[in-house]
Amino acid sequence: MTQKEFAGYVRIVFRAAFVRPIQVAFRSEPGSDRFRRNFLPEGLVPTSAEDRERLREASRCIHCGLCDAAAIGVGVSPSLVPLVFARTAVELPLAGRELALLLARPELLEVGERLCPERVPLVRLARWLGERLERVREAAAEAA
Repeated sequence: MTQKEFAGYVRIVFRAAFVRPIQVAFRSEPGSDRFRRNFLPEGLVPTSAEDRERLREASRCIHCGLCDAAAIGVGVSPSLVPLVFARTAVELPLAGRELALLLARPELLEVGERLCPERVPLVRLARWLGERLERVREAAAEAA
């Protein structure tokens, strides 16, 4: 081990043993409060275990378009649920109208589920996205 490497290890140990505990002791707010202050104004809500499960379900979509065949002439495509709406919470409020249209007509999503070769649970995803949209709106109101 060279002197330079040894000095690097000493610096890391010093920081872990002395500097970091002092920083934590003088921090005025816990990490969750800091997260909320930094990210809630932007519409980024914490991701729960259920959110991760729903995102895994949405990722099964292969964008074949079969579910869209059930909604021709409705004005909104069921494939938007797993492909667009589930991807980011930041843009979810912009899709509120389209999501409301799909939630008002769950039979379209049910038909889309039956046609889906990957069995993406469109109804469950749409309901989850409606709940997530409410959390995003509450977070934005809380941050304002």
